[in-house]
Amino acid sequence: MNNKIINNEKKSPFFGMDNFIFVLMGLIFFLVISELLLGTKFFDIDKRINQERSRFHKKIPINLTPMLGVGALNDYFYAKEINPMYSRDRFLFWRLNQNEKLMVNAAGFRGPQVNLEKKEGVFRIICLGDSITFGYGLNYTQSYPKLLEDLLNKSTFSLIRYEVINAGVPGYTALQGIRFYKSRFRKYDADMLIVFFGSNDFDNNFYRDREIIIRSNWLLDTDNFLNNFRFYRFLKFVIFKLTFAGKNFPQRVSLQEFRSIMDEFEQIAESEGIGILFVFPVWLEAGTLVKNNKIDREPLVDIYTAFLRRDNPSIIISEDGIHPNYLGQKIIAREIYKKLTEVIDR
Repeated sequence: MNNKIINNEKKSPFFGMDNFIFVLMGLIFFLVISELLLGTKFFDIDKRINQERSRFHKKIPINLTPMLGVGALNDYFYAKEINPMYSRDRFLFWRLNQNEKLMVNAAGFRGPQVNLEKKEGVFRIICLGDSITFGYGLNYTQSYPKLLEDLLNKSTFSLIRYEVINAGVPGYTALQGIRFYKSRFRKYDADMLIVFFGSNDFDNNFYRDREIIIRSNWLLDTDNFLNNFRFYRFLKFVIFKLTFAGKNFPQRVSLQEFRSIMDEFEQIAESEGIGILFVFPVWLEAGTLVKNNKIDREPLVDIYTAFLRRDNPSIIISEDGIHPNYLGQKIIAREIYKKLTEVIDR
């Protein structure tokens, strides 16, 4: 009888229900202890990740802000709190959330809500761009799209009313911009496009924008949820260190691809029977105003020459050397206004 009992015990599966519950409880206990330990002053994993991020950022001229703030681009580096200004997006990588303070509407762009159906007598302009178009660090009323709208409506003596949509999203490249237009703005029946990219396109990043894997929404949601746990962030940090050590980081958008996207914008404008203007960024290096001489397009709004007319260009660009301040935004609006009147009068 005793031998039978022993034999039966030997035949019982190792992962029976009792053992499964025991292992599960052990795993939960391990995760809870890990969460507590990784949050202590001794470990403080988020502080360590941020320190490593800063060292990494100093070594390599790479734009980590969209990845760290939004968590969109296969972000093994992860900031503790996802920036509430954004949500992840499978195709755009990130998009703006409705935000009353920043005056981002429910449709995901800055400014008042706009009806899809354009009223009679309205000339609609869509300004596509990055944080410069968005008006980074400024109120909506100080961004060049709003200033341009005010200029156009104050100067016209006809029955035409101008409506300018601010479709600028911080961190966007031209690739994201053309996807944004195709997915969101074709239905807005624009009369004119203003395309303003080049600030983020040539930044180095972990991958080229086109190489980023478009993950399913449920994976994004799962990743968002798991990012609330320190242990998960720690694992991603370790994976990052192992994956990207010694790697060469490409530009988010190559020069050839940038030009190709500008060609595509032109083709879209021609096929849809709408006008188009191009604007390219300028920035400060050691107090000197510079621009990328390799990107050009017609009709071009030349803000570089306009900025140079100032005795000291540094007074129209903020301390980061990239984003125009309110005065700089006013100059951009004025130059676009002048070019627009030339184009529209033709």
